[in-house]
Amino acid sequence: MKTCNTPSIPHVTAKFSKYGRAFGAEHYALRRSVNETLLGKLFTVQITGLVITPRTIGARVKLPNDEVIRHLWASDDQEVVFPDNIGIMPVNRPTGCRAHVTMALATGVSPAETGLDLLRVVDMELNNRPGDHVAIIKNGSVRRLIIPKPHCNTSPEHCLVKVPNNLNYHPRNNNNNLYVNGISSVPLSDCETIYVYDLDFPHHYRVTFAASY
Repeated sequence: MKTCNTPSIPHVTAKFSKYGRAFGAEHYALRRSVNETLLGKLFTVQITGLVITPRTIGARVKLPNDEVIRHLWASDDQEVVFPDNIGIMPVNRPTGCRAHVTMALATGVSPAETGLDLLRVVDMELNNRPGDHVAIIKNGSVRRLIIPKPHCNTSPEHCLVKVPNNLNYHPRNNNNNLYVNGISSVPLSDCETIYVYDLDFPHHYRVTFAASY
């Protein structure tokens, strides 16, 4: 992993404009609620933990429960991150669940991937698959989630649909497959591990809504 160096200031992206080329960027920038009401306004956000994957390390952010924030937040919380055939049911994610601060990236990985990794965790949690608690450490605890690798070619017979909530045991056969209740198998080569560090008490920070490009 390397420390993210673009940009150098830790931030939460409310709307990725791609220098005005992203879909809806111009409309967002011209909204009165954005460029008059919100510009320069201070908000209090909470850091609730970390999400650590083979690609990214990101701080998980809880946005304020404020009606104003609904006019500010324009990130795609509903972007699809799992293919249809792996048993992760589509869910209506809560507003702001993608909010994060990118802390570190693997070589060649875009900062945008941090938000996608967070959405994968959110989908698992909303499907009642929060993972296993594997450690209690200072100020919090660590969970381990096993998910299909992003963009892997996961065939229907190697789906995650029958993976139980508790993955404390991983019996394998000679083909190095992960058996689940003796019914289905998930090739380990098609899976990856995500660690989630949950803080016992969120850390509060004051942030400013600032314009960018």
